[in-house]
Amino acid sequence: AVIVNDDEVTCVAPHQSEGTVQFQLVSQDLEILVNEFYDQTPLQYTYLPPIEITSLAPSFGTIHGDTMLLIELDWTAEHIHLRCIYGKNLASVANIINGTMITCLT
Repeated sequence: AVIVNDDEVTCVAPHQSEGTVQFQLVSQDLEILVNEFYDQTPLQYTYLPPIEITSLAPSFGTIHGDTMLLIELDWTAEHIHLRCIYGKNLASVANIINGTMITCLT
């Protein structure tokens, strides 16, 4: 884990097979610091299969943005929050149309 500031740390998830695992934040001497939400719900992290895009339309747009992209996935995107990132610019929220189709506005 890397301490970002007084309120935030970042962690890189190790390789794992698909499924949900318990998540804990521990100190260097393995003392448990956090293992549940404020309401005492256990922290969990879910490993998902890789997402692949099977189609993207249109594949171009104006320099002014505001192009609606229709993106088809080979994966079910229900119950997850996705974002579309364009180069190094800010991300836009992906809207789920159905389990395998999402839209993003450039």
